[in-house]
Amino acid sequence: MKFSCKICFLYSVIAFLFFLSLISPVRAARPLWIEDAPTCGKGVVCLEAGMEWVEHRNGDRETCQSYVLYVGLTDNVDISLEKPYNMLIPVEGEKCNGTGDTVVSLKYRFMEEKEHQPAMGLKAFVDVQDGNEDGTSGDTEYGAILFASKDLGGITMHGNISYARGAKSKDEAIGYALALEKPLDDRWTLMGEVGGESSHEGAGPAVAQLGVSYALSPKVVLDLGYIRGLNNPAPRSSVGMGVTLEF
Repeated sequence: MKFSCKICFLYSVIAFLFFLSLISPVRAARPLWIEDAPTCGKGVVCLEAGMEWVEHRNGDRETCQSYVLYVGLTDNVDISLEKPYNMLIPVEGEKCNGTGDTVVSLKYRFMEEKEHQPAMGLKAFVDVQDGNEDGTSGDTEYGAILFASKDLGGITMHGNISYARGAKSKDEAIGYALALEKPLDDRWTLMGEVGGESSHEGAGPAVAQLGVSYALSPKVVLDLGYIRGLNNPAPRSSVGMGVTLEF
């Protein structure tokens, strides 16, 4: 795909979501990876489970599982625990698999949304080096995400700026993401996002995603997403699906 086509795809995602008819917004959720302002709520426990099938540009294929547990400590503070499991099937050589590093996060929303003001907050995370050699990054990572969410009158916009640093390598990366979501009715929600990162080595992976979720009930939500890489460091494409449970 040429660069101009990637830009057209990005603008199409944003334009398509923006010009849908106005319906009340809901909070961001799977399959979006962006961090949004809403929290679980005091005493609420949520579990997200997902599966993603990834096609790399060199022909390698990868299956990624992710499990994230959220616990609401207060009305505006969450703690979360994430554990991935990956399987790589290369074009040449034997397949490899293993668990990735555990990610522990603390999320705090310090500003509530008002008419001319977005809700904002900060999420601190530590990527603990406890995965096996096939699935781990090999370097404990820590960082923070500044996030904001705003109701635009029927469409909810979310924005992120993030910073990450390797404990051993001292490598640093700056990330960015923008997402829009649009409820179609009480059950269906359409969403799209773009994001990427850069470091001292240059531009990192940049991707765009279109997704949809369906609420089986207020406490059970299914989702499906398609991700397209926008540059060479990113995988060519991936398809993911998952479920969110609230207890």
